[in-house]
Amino acid sequence: MSLRASEAEPLAAWWLDATTGAALQGVRQPNPQTLILSLRAPGRTLHLLLAVGRRRARFSGIDKPPANPAQPHAFQGYLRAHLGGRVERFELVGGDRVLRIDFRSPDGIVSLIHEFTDATGNVFFVQDGSIRSALGPLRPGLKLGGPWTPPAGAPRVQPDRFSAFEGEARDRAVAATYAQVDLDEEESSLRVAVRRPLAAARKKLARQRSQQEAEVARAGESARLRREGELLQASFHLLSRGQESIQVTDWYAEGQPTLEVALDPKLAPAEQIESRFRRARRADRGAEEANRRLKETRAREQVVAALLAEFEGADVDGLASIQRRLPSWLPSRQVPPSARRATPRLPYRAWRAPSGHEIRVGKRAADNDALTLHHSRGNDAWLHVKGSPGAHVVIRSPGESPPLDLLLLGAQVALVHSKVADGERREVSWTRCKHVRKPKGFPPGRVAVDQEKVLYVETSRAALEALTDLGDGA
Repeated sequence: MSLRASEAEPLAAWWLDATTGAALQGVRQPNPQTLILSLRAPGRTLHLLLAVGRRRARFSGIDKPPANPAQPHAFQGYLRAHLGGRVERFELVGGDRVLRIDFRSPDGIVSLIHEFTDATGNVFFVQDGSIRSALGPLRPGLKLGGPWTPPAGAPRVQPDRFSAFEGEARDRAVAATYAQVDLDEEESSLRVAVRRPLAAARKKLARQRSQQEAEVARAGESARLRREGELLQASFHLLSRGQESIQVTDWYAEGQPTLEVALDPKLAPAEQIESRFRRARRADRGAEEANRRLKETRAREQVVAALLAEFEGADVDGLASIQRRLPSWLPSRQVPPSARRATPRLPYRAWRAPSGHEIRVGKRAADNDALTLHHSRGNDAWLHVKGSPGAHVVIRSPGESPPLDLLLLGAQVALVHSKVADGERREVSWTRCKHVRKPKGFPPGRVAVDQEKVLYVETSRAALEALTDLGDGA
């Protein structure tokens, strides 16, 4: 559902009449697909909503704008800085679903062009005939700094659903129609957000319960193992190393039948018996833990079943209530590999020293170059085991006179990550990153160093326990 060209023409005419002499008072962007202009006309303030997106593309007046987001959107900030003046023109372009609003500002005429189409809807800020910014991604054929051109294709003429309304009544009718669309979309979105984790939890818990029931059954073998141990004790004189099995009298069974007990030929007689009792004790502990986890899984299954039963007949408010009560142990949605790859990989691993300084170390030869040359500042301290290949270490912002204990920590990082053994004493060079160069032709990880100083340090991995791991950014 979206506003059609035939429905927009009377709206455009009404807004041109209503905004005669109106000046832009404010710009809001409550969400990435909505823009609200507040226009001050003689005697009143008008709020115009411009929306894009599937089933929501339209423009209409609203009685009260929503609150600003906590963090302003980039397009909102751009318009607040560059859009202003009085409304000069308010029209549909070519009779299609494209609205153009011209403002006369001290810099001349600037325009907002709103394409309220489902597939490629957008709002453009145009000045001097060029697109300067946009609400969303530009459709093919458009680029920042280039001219705006209307979407291809002839306008679709359809019956006007709001023909019975005029002026402000037409605005209210459009707003009411889309309020229901927003409500339906919210309910649909909530249904997915609630059903997906509950359905995933139901499947996962059923699988866990099946595995835990099998664990409980296996853990119940303690009685058999203890019984075999006691029977072997009674037949100790028949045991010898190398036996694979033995026939013993089962004193506990009715009729005292003969029972064959499998043995480990590698074990001595006493070890055969102790092995049975040790395994029995372990089975008892396993049975207790398995029963505890099985009880917890069954309780969670009951919670999920109750929420799913409530979900079936819930309205929007009910769905929102269920969402607030979703347990924290529900399966979380996995981040797709494509999204994980979108996070840039950092070429270093980092720690925090007790002094608060960050210490970074390159992961491999090429990463050493990237850390030293592209992920450091000129006055950062740079360290490297002198005279041998190894890790580059950078201490961020160590000050004019880096403390000796901080430099020694950095030296230990360099030694450990250059695979120097504990207790071995080596020279570690240090200088400022601005004195490290990469001459042409040098292989990855190899650099030229000026103004170096030397620390003579004994490797101690225990020294790194003072560092707080900040992760590696991979």
